[in-house]
Amino acid sequence: MTKRNAFALTEAIIMVSVVLISVSGVVFIGRKSVSKSQLDVCVNTLVQDLHTTRMTSTATHQDLKFKFFLVENYYQFEIEENGFNTPGQFVKREFPNGIGYPIYFGITNPAYTDENGNIAAGSVEFGYSGSQFIPRTLCFKQAGTPSAGGHIIITSIKNNVSSVVIVKPVTGRIRIGHVDFYNMDS
Repeated sequence: MTKRNAFALTEAIIMVSVVLISVSGVVFIGRKSVSKSQLDVCVNTLVQDLHTTRMTSTATHQDLKFKFFLVENYYQFEIEENGFNTPGQFVKREFPNGIGYPIYFGITNPAYTDENGNIAAGSVEFGYSGSQFIPRTLCFKQAGTPSAGGHIIITSIKNNVSSVVIVKPVTGRIRIGHVDFYNMDS
């Protein structure tokens, strides 16, 4: 008998197919985690912007506004430079592709259940639930308290994961919750 030093063609094909199947599974899992990571980055940026606006309003003794544009899928907040607030001077933050308010993706009446079992509805609610075409506004008063409490739901449509940012009405405490929201119209 002679000693074999090389792979046969069928062995090579089997090895290549096993490697390709393994790599495709890793790529699929990686895409889902990248989408979740993008959502986390967007939510953390929003929370940081809310905290910064709240602290700036306290430090400068000025009321500062935070506006949420649901249909256009972005938010903007008032800034203050060098101790002076120029009215109408805003920073605009757009959400990346596949991430944003549920209404932007056609989910017309999103809701979630809060920690007390109460149902909270709407993509962004701060005491006003009128037309989706009118920006929702949250104002931080000079003492750092919000004009109203409420919530902001941000979703990743790619993997159906959502987070909710909750602003408490009296204290202005801002926190993040990961929720499964549902459409109340369905």
